[in-house]
Amino acid sequence: MPPTHPFAGLFKAQSKPVPAATDAQIAHAESELGITLPAAYKQVLRYQDGGYLRLTQFELTFDPPENSYARRLYNVKALPSVRHDDYDNIMRQTETLRDEWEAPEGYYPLFGDGHWWCCLDYRSGGPHAEPIITHIDLAEVDPNEPPQEVAIASSFAVLLAGLKMDPENRKPARITLNPATSMDAIDTALTKVGMTRWKDPGGYPRGIQPPPAWEWPKYRSFVKGFPARVELWTNKLHLHKPLFAEPHAILQVYIAADQEQPALDELLEALQALGTPPTLLHGLQ
Repeated sequence: MPPTHPFAGLFKAQSKPVPAATDAQIAHAESELGITLPAAYKQVLRYQDGGYLRLTQFELTFDPPENSYARRLYNVKALPSVRHDDYDNIMRQTETLRDEWEAPEGYYPLFGDGHWWCCLDYRSGGPHAEPIITHIDLAEVDPNEPPQEVAIASSFAVLLAGLKMDPENRKPARITLNPATSMDAIDTALTKVGMTRWKDPGGYPRGIQPPPAWEWPKYRSFVKGFPARVELWTNKLHLHKPLFAEPHAILQVYIAADQEQPALDELLEALQALGTPPTLLHGLQ
């Protein structure tokens, strides 16, 4: 299998794929903003032009002020795009920050809700230096005083490298298969990587049949105390509406976040034996 892209697990899955930014779009954004964007941010944009993040937690190395919106486990919600047809691009957010919230020059927002923002902070080094990442609170700013601020990371690269999944995550990864794939073929592929068929202990409500399932002792589930688990569904999850217009076999993978990448790589490679290549719909969310 080809190597996994380093940013493959960074963003949440979208119903419509988000395109990568072109070098021309990035250069146009830099020209419009009058800054040089961090090299690590531009690498991310070339993979996907912004979006909501799947890896959202960044642990600060200090306790922020009690009256600040910042917290020790800082929540990084999203990264802005540079394309003009996206309403939340970094150019429009910067304009909002300046015009509506009257923030000082030097701050360029990554995300925020109006009262507070997480920003690229160019004030100390100038518009073409590597910015630090700063959280600013604007809720009760005295016009004669600067906004309250908390330094989050020394660079965008440091912020990016420190992002982790929320340990409270409880939504499994999903892999789609050809609907014509037989149960025997799926069972054979999963058995080869060390999975065993799960037997229903009888805990499901009357009239509801549990999905075929396998346990994978090699890995842990995100449910504490249990091994990783794989369930087979056909185009729906429990009683929810279908995910696709056409039938699909869908594997749900319950895996601990810190073991997700090697487990999914191993599983996808094993499923290649089924003929039609499997598709990773999304990882843990």
